[in-house]
Amino acid sequence: MCAVGVMDATSPNDGMASEPLRLLIVGDKLGAEDALRDSEQRYLALVEMAQDAILVADADNRCIYSNPAGIKLLGAARRSDLIGRSLLGFIPAADRHAAVLEAIRKPAHPGTHSRGADETVKSLNGRLRHVEISGWPITYHGQKATQLVMTDVTERRKLEQQFIQAQKMEAIGLLAGGIAHDFRNQLTVIKGFTEMLIRRKLIDEEGLECTREILAAVDRSATMSEHLLVFTRKHALRPEVLNLNTAIYDMFKSLARMLGEDVKLSLLPSADLGHVKVDRGQFEQALMNLIVNARDAMPQGGDLSIATANVNLSASFVRRHPGATAGAHVMATVTDTGLGMDRETLRHIFEPLFTTKPPGYGTGLGLSMVYGFVKQSGGYIAVDSEPGRGATFTIYLPRVAEEPAPAGAAQTLLTLPTGTATLLLVEDEAAICSVVSQTLRECGFTVLAAANLSEGLQLSERRNWKIDLLICDVVMPGIGGPEVAAAIRQHKPDMPVLYISGYTGKALSNRGVLASEVNLLVKPFSSQTLTETVKKLLEPVS
Repeated sequence: MCAVGVMDATSPNDGMASEPLRLLIVGDKLGAEDALRDSEQRYLALVEMAQDAILVADADNRCIYSNPAGIKLLGAARRSDLIGRSLLGFIPAADRHAAVLEAIRKPAHPGTHSRGADETVKSLNGRLRHVEISGWPITYHGQKATQLVMTDVTERRKLEQQFIQAQKMEAIGLLAGGIAHDFRNQLTVIKGFTEMLIRRKLIDEEGLECTREILAAVDRSATMSEHLLVFTRKHALRPEVLNLNTAIYDMFKSLARMLGEDVKLSLLPSADLGHVKVDRGQFEQALMNLIVNARDAMPQGGDLSIATANVNLSASFVRRHPGATAGAHVMATVTDTGLGMDRETLRHIFEPLFTTKPPGYGTGLGLSMVYGFVKQSGGYIAVDSEPGRGATFTIYLPRVAEEPAPAGAAQTLLTLPTGTATLLLVEDEAAICSVVSQTLRECGFTVLAAANLSEGLQLSERRNWKIDLLICDVVMPGIGGPEVAAAIRQHKPDMPVLYISGYTGKALSNRGVLASEVNLLVKPFSSQTLTETVKKLLEPVS
């Protein structure tokens, strides 16, 4: 009976016995289909929510699917706007690289994929975005296709470029600061010896006129070095009461030469212009940046005007222009007849590193520096422009009641104060050491000249430390000015110190020298300034 029972249970002719097996097979199939359907739904949900653009292209590179991120990236209003479009059409032909063709076209072997194709994508609305494209073959609704992932790296690329640009500008700043220092040293030598020629009457009247031109050129060059230091942010701020008309007139010839013959420059100054308190070098640099931008906006030439006026900013103006302050201001405007700017450009115009110029034709820092100067000076800057109608930049600076300091009277022949004290000069630059020594000896001072601390200590010991004043360069090879002063003062604690330097601002503070706390002469200085400063420091001695 047992054997029969087993046969009955397993007999192929017994329909009742085979039904559970069939049901099991069908149940497994239905379960697998449900699981597959659930998996597909989860995958689709992930794709639809993905932040990266995910698209599917057919054998002809036409789009047959896009997730919402892809719709947004390619500038479409809806998914149907992309279906049927060639994905290669979103990449300008001139910019296509082999890598992107490899990514969009199906890889040669299933299971392989291409990565890292870096391209510029032009969306339907004309916006350009930088993307990384990866692709691999799939089967989509029964047909062979390629799935693409486009990662928008536009902001990352901007940050990378900004970082590279910042590093470049830092390097340029270090180089420019060093150049400015060496430049000031040479100007000190030229100025000192030229003044010596005048004082000693070693040249005739015709030569005297030439030497005056040399001195004027030295002063202009010193101003140029200050502009360079403003650019590198190594310039110590020196606000002064200023009439903007005077500053603009002083720059007029230089501005006209820079603009060239095809740009007509006009000045429209206010007759009763009030005064402002700003750093003159920074104002001149800001004006120069605006003029350069205006020139570049007029490649075929045009008209450029600089106007000044007194204005009172009202409360309603301040409400319409956040950042402005009500009250009396002096206004300076720069207006050109150039290409103009659209609203999108105006939104970013003062952002650091933003530029509409092609690579190699602008740093993107000029207008941000103008903005920084105006804000630092307590003012406000506005810009008005439209494509094809030029641009007007308006700077508002707070008006002050103070009067500018009177200009120093020109001297035909320089006369210097006299003294009898003993001075120790420590200066590593031989030419500067020579001109400073000769100038002070000419006034009756005894000058011990040394190129470094070791020589200075030896000279001081020979004189039994009978030295009345130390004159010392701040930055020298090896041991600098503050260290030299500390070493000398160990033997004579009450000795006054006069520092001289071609560096300013942060470059000095990093070496422990604050201009507000020490006696400092910034190169190039005149013989008159040098000797009068020395005389003042030695008044109890001389």
